[in-house]
Amino acid sequence: MSVILLHTLKSIGKRPVQTFIIVASVIIAAACFVLMLAMPAIFADCYMLIGGRTFGNADYTVEVNVDGDTDKYASLTELADARFGKNYAVVVEFGEQIVQVQSVNMMCAMTLVADLDNYDSVNDTSFLSSSLPEGTDVPEGVFRACVSQYFLEESGLSLGDTFRSVALGEIMVTAVADNTGLYFSHPVPKIVVEADIGTLNKPFSVRVFDCPQTDTEAFAYDIQEKGATVYEIADISDFAEDFASERVKTNMPAVYVAALLIVLAMIVLLRLACASVTRSRAEELVRFKAAGATPAQCMLILLGESALYTVAGALLGLGFGKLLIDSLMQGFRLADALSVSVAPWTYAVAFVLACATGISAAAASSLGFVSKSATRLLSSRDKPLGTVHPVFPAVFAVAALAFGIAPVFATGAEVYAYMVLFLCFACLFTATVMPYAIRFVRFAYGRIRGSGAACVALDNSVKSPAVARTTTALALLISFVFTGSMLISVVNVLSRSSTTRFASDYVVRADGAYTREQAETFAEGLKDSGFAEKVEITAPVYIKFRLDSTKVDFQTATMVGIGSGESLRRFCKDIDDETVRRFDDENVAFPVVINYSVSREFGLEVGDEMRFPYTEHLQDEVAVVVGIDYTASNYDIYIYTRFSVTRPMAAPTTLYLDTDGTENVEALADYCESNGAYLFEGDNYTYDSTSFSMNGLLSAFGTIIYVAAAMGLVNLIAISSAERKREREVFRLAGFAPCDSARFCLSEVVTIVLLGGIAGTVYALAVTSVLRPFSRVLGKYVAGYVSALPLLPIALTACALTLVCWLAFNLAPTFFADIRRSARKRRGKRPTAEENRRRTE
Repeated sequence: MSVILLHTLKSIGKRPVQTFIIVASVIIAAACFVLMLAMPAIFADCYMLIGGRTFGNADYTVEVNVDGDTDKYASLTELADARFGKNYAVVVEFGEQIVQVQSVNMMCAMTLVADLDNYDSVNDTSFLSSSLPEGTDVPEGVFRACVSQYFLEESGLSLGDTFRSVALGEIMVTAVADNTGLYFSHPVPKIVVEADIGTLNKPFSVRVFDCPQTDTEAFAYDIQEKGATVYEIADISDFAEDFASERVKTNMPAVYVAALLIVLAMIVLLRLACASVTRSRAEELVRFKAAGATPAQCMLILLGESALYTVAGALLGLGFGKLLIDSLMQGFRLADALSVSVAPWTYAVAFVLACATGISAAAASSLGFVSKSATRLLSSRDKPLGTVHPVFPAVFAVAALAFGIAPVFATGAEVYAYMVLFLCFACLFTATVMPYAIRFVRFAYGRIRGSGAACVALDNSVKSPAVARTTTALALLISFVFTGSMLISVVNVLSRSSTTRFASDYVVRADGAYTREQAETFAEGLKDSGFAEKVEITAPVYIKFRLDSTKVDFQTATMVGIGSGESLRRFCKDIDDETVRRFDDENVAFPVVINYSVSREFGLEVGDEMRFPYTEHLQDEVAVVVGIDYTASNYDIYIYTRFSVTRPMAAPTTLYLDTDGTENVEALADYCESNGAYLFEGDNYTYDSTSFSMNGLLSAFGTIIYVAAAMGLVNLIAISSAERKREREVFRLAGFAPCDSARFCLSEVVTIVLLGGIAGTVYALAVTSVLRPFSRVLGKYVAGYVSALPLLPIALTACALTLVCWLAFNLAPTFFADIRRSARKRRGKRPTAEENRRRTE
């Protein structure tokens, strides 16, 4: 045993290329396992911030309206003081408001509070800074505001500076809060303003902290007795947890499938690298067998070196995974809001899985090798490629086709299982059918050319494992990269707000509420003046409705008033002409198009009636469902109706402009301001904050997929080139000139690129068949958001990489050898006996 250990230690480092590939592969695999195991916690923590900021971490919220009656408001606050002490806050959600900072228009989510200091104390939010510069006082008539750090970054302001709100007037930044709770900026910067809420004719909320539900319900009963209207009593203590868990449940399956692709790529890569190491040690095994080593001892010889590489790579991979998570958190706007702490067991499990992957790959490549006789060991390195029985590709093809069609009829988690099985059987089919495809190409090429170096190369390719393995690897590289990028796109769609569909060149936000006639006149003026080719008019308002009459929780939706049924095509994908016609039917006073999630929760179909008893001004209205939008990309709930229906809500009017790119922006802005409206660029109207965007995290997964697959392909070509040294020498002795060698390699690589590119492209397109059932299971329309357009650059890049690497690794040794021989002849030196022996071998 000591001899075996000593021999293993001495052999380390003799094969630098294979050593690097094995260690690097295990590093990537371990980092992938760390990310995969930590992903649910990261997703949950991020979405907890989204849920928590909605209610400022309160336990309960009571929505009240006193119609601007200051006496009722004073009575309400006395009751709140008596029952809750200081564990409550009075809040008015003022919605998204226009603010002007140094002649720049910004959209901010504005919240009004009665007492700024008290609100932050109960909101469990700390001030990063609240000391105004020396000599700075808040002028009379100027509102105090606490803003998030993100607002300062976007606006360029600092503590003590002022900005103007279109709705309130002058506001001074008197405090900067850390980016937690209500101050966390998603999807727009947030500001909390101290104002006299009692004078507002607007519903407000009493947020209750650290108090039992019985006290909250008794408080609501008391204020109703005093004549106030209570719209909502909601237990929100578990809101953030439920919000986070639902989104994790939705996003994680696609992430797990992407991670599975990485793991499969790592297993294949490690299997090929370990097989190369095993074949290169054939002569060592022959000597050990001659010395009396048993198959078990031979297995230890082969596994010992791979085990050391695997353990070293797994340890380095844990550090790389931690570094990757830390860098991703810095890429998010989470530095002040979220400190991701990965549980220790995550690293332990990731280490075990990475080691198991590496050692299993080494064992799989060694298992059938150690039982061979010395004669078979010496000839194994040059064994021609054999084809499996035709029944196997046929079985794999039928299985892949069956599991590719099965998701169309599946429900729930079955879709994921069928998708994984489809991927596995499609890979097996590609690997087993490739030798037959190469034979067919050789037959077709021989009919065209007849003879020559290219035909000899194709004849040899039929017997060469290198060509078949590289062709299969290229096909899998294209399909793996495309499938991984597609799944990443799916998760990005699920993580993104549906407002991203409201895309336009420019957005115009009105100062106040327009009537339908005013809005249409303004829109026509924009088109007549040449500022816009197309204008969509909207009036979004927030409404509340109960998802389940047996519960006290409420769902908030956005009702969007639009000008016509044709406008639905901007905000909903795949809306049919019949829905547009029903929407424009003047006989329906209150038409609505609802999201699929609302339809599913309420059991609503087209033609059903819908009420909004908990929304001011809509309590007595009866809406008729004229269409269902199946294309919501997220949990955002949008209900579309005609513009005139939302007018009693006094909602600000928003216009989306499509232009021809030749407009005068300054003139357009002046025209809008002259009509009491403000201009925003389409891409910054709603800030694409990276706070909760998973793009960075998912891009890391994508990078791992691409690097792993590309490393596997390059490694395979490098190994194949090294193993074909004797083959190249034989062709040279047979009379191959350098130009013949070039044609030889070029013919091989053309075969590889042609077959691998076509197979990988077909395989990748087949994978997209699961998107429709994927969308149905999620209840989210993701199929329409994922495009096959990236497939062409992926396939071309992979083929170009294969072409360059194949020519470089296979031609360079031949030309270098010719150069050395030419130099030796010029010096008059004859090759040594050792050189002749090596050349013969």
